[in-house]
Amino acid sequence: MNILLWARPTLSWMSVTSGQGHKFVLPVGASGSIAADLWHRVQNDFVSYMPAKTPRRPFGVLGSASASNEAILDALFTLIAWLATRR
Repeated sequence: MNILLWARPTLSWMSVTSGQGHKFVLPVGASGSIAADLWHRVQNDFVSYMPAKTPRRPFGVLGSASASNEAILDALFTLIAWLATRR
């Protein structure tokens, strides 16, 4: 399983994970720019990018510009731990 964490991603990385089974996109939309665009893309079509029952609340934190660094890291670690058990 590969999990990509992006603070400043490029759109080419999105194609790397598309349809790749156990590769997941975790864009940190709170960082703005392209990451925010990718976060919105995943958020708006969550079921196409994430496995069933992936917790949405921590993913939502990744898109919050008002979230603290601690909250963003906690959300990332929560998602990574959850995704790691879904191989």
